[in-house]
Order: sequence, then structure tokens, then C-alpha cells
Amino acid sequence: MRGVLDPTFFRGNGRYNELISSIYLYKGWTISDDNYTYLNIGRSQKPGGFNSMQAVGFGPGQALSINALAFDKETNYSLHLGYQYTLDSLILRSAVYGNIVDDYQLNYFNNFGFDVRNAERVKSFGLKLESDYNILDNLQFLAKFNYAKTYYSEHTNALCAPSEYRTLENCSHLTLGQALSQGTLLTSDLSGSDLRTPRFTSNVALRNQFSFLGFDVNHSLEYRFTGKRRTTEYDIPESRKGGFGVINYNLNMDFYENFTFIFTARNITDKRVITLEYPSTIVRPVLNSQSQLSDGETLGLNALVNDPRRLEAILRYSF
Repeated sequence: MRGVLDPTFFRGNGRYNELISSIYLYKGWTISDDNYTYLNIGRSQKPGGFNSMQAVGFGPGQALSINALAFDKETNYSLHLGYQYTLDSLILRSAVYGNIVDDYQLNYFNNFGFDVRNAERVKSFGLKLESDYNILDNLQFLAKFNYAKTYYSEHTNALCAPSEYRTLENCSHLTLGQALSQGTLLTSDLSGSDLRTPRFTSNVALRNQFSFLGFDVNHSLEYRFTGKRRTTEYDIPESRKGGFGVINYNLNMDFYENFTFIFTARNITDKRVITLEYPSTIVRPVLNSQSQLSDGETLGLNALVNDPRRLEAILRYSF
């Protein structure tokens, strides 16, 4: 159950019973000593539940059926076809995959709070390429590339978020103030639109192992790229974010049998995410610690803080 239900606000029983199951079938074929292929087919589910009264925007004296608070279980059907080729110190992997998700669960801000709603169907398909290469016995080069298109094949009940009342069809005639005063939640059809996940991601890394004072040390330096994407479900200028890359470092050292020291440096260069260039008038606070804009000031590239530089050290004892 999500949130808290006040029994004076709703009618009906608030029990949600479902059988949730996951099934995976895997089959591999060894073509030769250097060639291997596999097929993975699966079906998995995520349980449904109820939103809170506050999330759906109802208050004292506004009774409604308990069914108005419910969201359905999510069912995912997946297919994964992969291939691996080995040549001396080089391993190449590739895979094509696809997913169909019925009653996809997503969080929405409905002008009163966040609730979970179901999109009728989401589809995705993609391609993955990976390589591992042993440059030396203790030095490896790793690379991963992934392309995935994920979109709403059917999503007819997408909520109009506040910033979209002026841009989306079915939303433009109602101001946010009118919506709040009337308790109206308008919807729009997002069928065919991409989800906010990036289509392209990749990373390359060097990994090295060595001994220091008799202790085993593993460390790696990685460059990770994330392609352009949106921060909301709606394709409006304010939500478009450009692609960006960050550099990460990780060190792991085992010593005295039970101790492990871990050091991680995320986003070493303190890289910032920026929106794609567009003419826009800023009428709200800008999420940028390095500059401040007054209301009404025009900005072409609106810099936003991504994950800032972060250093972390952990000493772990296992027993």
C-alpha cells in the first residue's frame, strides 16, 4: 500500500490481493570453442496497490470509491538474443533485445502530490555491444555501448503537469489556478512518445590489478557517457537535456583477511548537465550554483547541476 488512507474519506474495501509471478527460460548453444549464442525469454510482474488520499488531491468531505486510488500490477515480457566471440585475449559480446510492458507503472505529479498511474503499454528494443581485452596480464580494457528506444505504444491518460497547461493540447485552455480550484486533472495522449530514458549510453574503462605491501589492489578509471534525454514525460523545451560524460575512479584493496578499503571518486571533473540550446525566458529560479538570473532574463544554454563531484572512502570489516 502506498500512503495512508483515512477511512472517513473513501467508500469500499481497501484490500489488494494478487498473485505475482516471474518466469524465465534460458537456452544456450556452443557453436565452437570460440563462439557461443543464447536466447533468454522472460515474464515478470510488479504488484499493484493504492495511492494516498493526499496524492490524488482529495480532502475532508470528498468521498470517493476506493477503486479511484488503485493502480494495477505491471507485467513485463522480455526477449534477449545474445552472441559471444572469444579470440585469445579479446572477448566480444553483442545482443539484441526487446520488451513489452503492460500497465506500466510511473510516478506523476498531479498538482497535489505524486501518485502512481498506469500507462496502457510500453515497448522497447535495443542493441548492446561489449568488449573485454587483456592488454597485459594485470591490465584490461573494457567497453560497453547500448542503444535503446523506449516509448509509449499506448498512453492515453497522461496527466497534464503544471508547466504543460500552456503547451499541450487538451491542457492549454485551463490555467493551473483554475485546475487547482476546480480539482480538475486533465489528461493528454502521449501514445508514440519516448520515455525520459536516454537512447544511447556507453562507457569505456581501464582496470588494473597489483600488489601493495603484500595486499591485493584493484582499481579502474572509467569514462561514462549518457545521451540526450528529457526530465519529464513531455517533450517541451524546459525538459530537454543534452548528452554529457563523466569520469569516475574506483579503488578496492583487501588486507588482513577481513578488511576491505574502498575509495570512489565520482564525476572527477565536476561535469554539469546542460539543456539543449533554445530561446527561453526564465521565470523561475535557475538550478545553477555558479550563476543567478533575475526573473525575465533570457538564457540560451541553461546549465543545471548534475551529480556533483563526490569523493567517498569506506573501510569494511567482514566476519
